[in-house]
Amino acid sequence: MYSTWTVPQLKAELKTKGGTLKGRKANLVTRLECFDRNFNFGKQQVHEPDDVKMDLPSIDVYRDINASTSLPPVTKQHIQLYYNEFHKKQVDGLQLYEARFLVVVRAATVGEYTFVKGLTRASI
Repeated sequence: MYSTWTVPQLKAELKTKGGTLKGRKANLVTRLECFDRNFNFGKQQVHEPDDVKMDLPSIDVYRDINASTSLPPVTKQHIQLYYNEFHKKQVDGLQLYEARFLVVVRAATVGEYTFVKGLTRASI
């Protein structure tokens, strides 16, 4: 879709999304496609089912995960259940990680629960 746009049109669209305006046309097109794939970037995710309610900790409680962070064990089954819940392919997450789209990961432990939150960049 974006490949038929002019460079000024691409830059104008990227500007509305807060994206980087530098690069060749192919880079701008790819960046916009990334924004489209990550349509909820920078927005609060809304989970529709009424039977699922989760009280999340305050943003102030989350801390960056580093080598000294103690986390509960996470198995491949946990990861697969997560991806199945949100209808995502596990390989997509692996590709984002390997392409260094993951900017930061933070965790908060409240009682027996650990909440993990990540931030990815939507441009390359």
